[in-house]
Amino acid sequence: MKLTKQQLENWKAWIAAAESGEYQQGNFNLVSSRVDNCFCIMGLACKVMGLEILDLGDDGKRFDFGDETLHGCPPGVWFRDNFGIEVSHEFSEYDMGLNHAPLWKLNDSYDVTFPEFAKIFKAQVIDVAEIID
Repeated sequence: MKLTKQQLENWKAWIAAAESGEYQQGNFNLVSSRVDNCFCIMGLACKVMGLEILDLGDDGKRFDFGDETLHGCPPGVWFRDNFGIEVSHEFSEYDMGLNHAPLWKLNDSYDVTFPEFAKIFKAQVIDVAEIID
């Protein structure tokens, strides 16, 4: 996997947040509208990158991506620029019996925990990263 130095640092920050125990893990939305400090795995990436959380009242909470305030998945260009992969990139975790699934599916359907994501990211990103700067 080819990454810039900054993208690699972003991954390391994401992994540290996933391992920290500071955040609750949620499903189906980037950020929970009902529970503070609760994110899906992709929402945790948005939090780590410092995106502002907008409270839209009855419409819930969203990260501010400018014109796109999505709740389910970060915009592809933003994700690719910051992490060097497509939003649909498939990860695998054979120890858990999972065979190639995107992050949202691992989070929402297979209940992969933040510490388990950290392990996956270390093995499938950090350990194989090739810096292209």
